[in-house]
Amino acid sequence: MPTLKNIVLPVTLLYLLLAMIIVLSKGGLTVDNIRQMIRITATSSMLLFSLTFSASSLLHFFCNKYWQSVMQARRRLGLSFALSHTVHLFAIVALVEIAYGGDYLQLGDIAGGSAIYLFIFAMAVTSNDASVKLLGAKNWKRLHKTGSYLIWIGLFSLYLENALDTGAWHYWLYVLLGISLILLRVGTFWDKRINA
Repeated sequence: MPTLKNIVLPVTLLYLLLAMIIVLSKGGLTVDNIRQMIRITATSSMLLFSLTFSASSLLHFFCNKYWQSVMQARRRLGLSFALSHTVHLFAIVALVEIAYGGDYLQLGDIAGGSAIYLFIFAMAVTSNDASVKLLGAKNWKRLHKTGSYLIWIGLFSLYLENALDTGAWHYWLYVLLGISLILLRVGTFWDKRINA
């Protein structure tokens, strides 16, 4: 039986390819189709990031085979998130080019978004044992921890802004998910300190 570690990256790739084929078969690169692709990849990215970000905390509190398999797949989950969010970025670029004539100022905080994407790419490139040896375990961990918190801040602030602007319930669900993710990490930190 294939493990989560072995299937998460191919399944993510297949999901993204099928989503693009289905969406683009409905009239090609239209603004509505691109916006739909942005929503699809935002959802898959959030799911994959949530599992990656919370894997160690969930294993800490609920030590069972399911969460052990999630923890063992953490690197591949992170790579799957990077893949999904790269497709998300391409969809955003396509939207800006088609809908706004290449006016990237329509995106808002370009510097913040660019910094987060640099961390995503740096984390993806270094998600292997050779990079741990090359950077040193301490530096590797710093890079990935800093990057994961920056990604959390970026996603959380975006969903909070959208929730406040639109009032849409699905954005509020993402806000609640973001809060639960950080509370889980903080709870793990304090539980380890108390029980140390």
